[in-house]
Amino acid sequence: MKTAALASFTKDYSEIPGLQRAAHVEYALFGAEGRLHVRVRAVCGGKTRAALCELPGLDAGFARGVVRYLYENAVPVEHVRDILEELQYKAWAGTADADACAPAQKIGKIR
Repeated sequence: MKTAALASFTKDYSEIPGLQRAAHVEYALFGAEGRLHVRVRAVCGGKTRAALCELPGLDAGFARGVVRYLYENAVPVEHVRDILEELQYKAWAGTADADACAPAQKIGKIR
């Protein structure tokens, strides 16, 4: 059974000879409140690269904003984890558990 995305954005890049190859990039949010994950998948030249990261503890509204941020800033697959760690740290700033865990402990990679 396929799970419907809670948020989904796609970005297509055209072939510009000598500058870039054509590519299709998908940014999506899946899961349920308290157990959300982000997937960024890029298809270019017949090859697929993907990043899938869990966002534990974030509410769905904020997580949708995270996916939109990744999309609007055209974050490449290779940088998704770093960006999520920075954003998640900011999301917890000012909360009771902000100092209890480092961002890397809050974000788990889904296999």
